[in-house]
Amino acid sequence: MGDEPGASLPAAPAPLAVDVQGLVKSYGPVSAVRGIDLAVRRGEIFALLGPNGAGKTTVVEILEGYRRRDAGRVAVLGCDPGHQRRQLAPRIGIVLQSTGVNPYLTVVETITMYAGYYRSYATDRRDTRSRCR
Repeated sequence: MGDEPGASLPAAPAPLAVDVQGLVKSYGPVSAVRGIDLAVRRGEIFALLGPNGAGKTTVVEILEGYRRRDAGRVAVLGCDPGHQRRQLAPRIGIVLQSTGVNPYLTVVETITMYAGYYRSYATDRRDTRSRCR
């Protein structure tokens, strides 16, 4: 079947967006993450499910570069978030479990604050503010 002339070859798998091997994180005597391995290919939808206290938030914070791991290897879009957060941050988006805007900020101040999370804003600050008006 696959040896027939004109038979198409299976598509190569997409590169990994997330590659985690042996991830470990403890808080004092409490093991929050015990040797997790996972691989998520670009374009895949992935859910990390578990009961409260299972270490889901800790894993996501490590993937984002907000928390240091104790052991293991982590790569997100080819970057190690523990050592290459500046290169990784502009390439990922994060939606918090709960969020809101500060009621004491104006719309322009709120947009300016969120725009400040991105590198391009530092060189384009006046343009961002003028587009908000």
